[in-house]
Amino acid sequence: ARVPRAEWDDLGATIGRTRRRLRDELLSEVELACDALRRRVDEKRELPALSEWREWTALRAQYEAAAELVGTEFRRLVFPKLHADVCHAAVWLFNTRKERAIANAMFRWLLAEAEALEDARLAGLQRGNVACGV
Repeated sequence: ARVPRAEWDDLGATIGRTRRRLRDELLSEVELACDALRRRVDEKRELPALSEWREWTALRAQYEAAAELVGTEFRRLVFPKLHADVCHAAVWLFNTRKERAIANAMFRWLLAEAEALEDARLAGLQRGNVACGV
């Protein structure tokens, strides 16, 4: 039977430890993917536009799937790192690579997630980035 995430803590210490272990593993996986993106951008290793889009959507899907499993706590823990690395990549795509449509889509997603997490500072930054247009 599917137990709602909100009720996991009521299932005892074992499920609590398992939940924390899952959260920690998913955090590590998303952080590693973010590190790889940042490293590639810092090294100026360009990909064709379609491959840039695929890499971004894979990272986003990984984050969203983990968030679905673990919940808002996961989102709040990993979003600052994800935001920093994805925004870094999007700025590079926008300013240097002139892949403005991809960058703008990344900025829009970052804005939506910052607003969902009620992070006014990051939402304000992304509003400015989105306003740059395509």
